[in-house]
Amino acid sequence: MPCGRARLSRLLDGAVREAARVARRRAPFLSVAVVGDVTMRRLNRDFHDADRTTDVLAFPFDADEDGVDGELILCAPEARRQAARRGLPFLTELLLYAVHGTLHLLGEEDHDPRGALRMRRLERAALERLGYPLPSEHLQEVDSALSVRRNRRR
Repeated sequence: MPCGRARLSRLLDGAVREAARVARRRAPFLSVAVVGDVTMRRLNRDFHDADRTTDVLAFPFDADEDGVDGELILCAPEARRQAARRGLPFLTELLLYAVHGTLHLLGEEDHDPRGALRMRRLERAALERLGYPLPSEHLQEVDSALSVRRNRRR
């Protein structure tokens, strides 16, 4: 990890709070785990029938006896790979996963271009507030998909 556990914990907590703030929702109380490829692949296979690693898994809970609303599982090696591919700092990519997973737990969806664009804008706003800005390319892919869909309707 590029920083100590205490700092990483504070940053992840901040990512959860900022995701809720930009989505205009109450900040959930989440358990957050940062894992490796083997664990992430096993969890993805067990819970989503996808036998591969992934970036983030988000599990909603009915608030349990400890008041936990859900759990985020973040994959550090995937964050490292994607950060290198995108030219981002590792920590920015990892915080993006925390924001993304939190937004899903708050009810945001990215399965269609309009929802994906909204999520990308919220992610970008949250990370900007944290001091870990995303480049504008983060929105371009979704903007392009939305433009194609609009043109098909004409």
